Amino acid sequence: MPVNTTTTVHGLVYANPINKGEQAKRRKRYGTGFPLGTKLSGGYFHRNSGVESARAEVTQILTTERGERVMLPNFGANLKKYLFEPIDHVTYNAIKNEVVTSISNYSNDIVILRLRVTPFAEGGSAIPGYRIQLRLKLLEEREAIFDVNVDIQ
Repeated sequence: MPVNTTTTVHGLVYANPINKGEQAKRRKRYGTGFPLGTKLSGGYFHRNSGVESARAEVTQILTTERGERVMLPNFGANLKKYLFEPIDHVTYNAIKNEVVTSISNYSNDIVILRLRVTPFAEGGSAIPGYRIQLRLKLLEEREAIFDVNVDIQ
């Protein structure tokens, strides 16, 4: 009995620029500056692009708790639940998973190169909190490596 070895493809197959790496054409990112109203030029809703846009996006993702945004209930990272936990191997892995998952879900053109979590104390007082230090690479620009520090308290 003959076996059919042909395949019929209906529709178009679109190229995914993320999987192609450096050769793919990427659109330049633009966004509203975060936090709002921090620049005198450009008005209250100023526009930024490139590394500044990516830095603001990561900061917004990490400082927003899940469920805080009405139309996007899964946006953000639940990092405040680790405030009173000791920074040990288990807590570090949980924070790392939270950060990596949140950034990969909502920012597909940023690669995490380094992640560091350190306890946060101001002036020797026992303020609960920690600092997340990230070194990131923006895929749309060559050699666009930048640092982001976020304090959770």
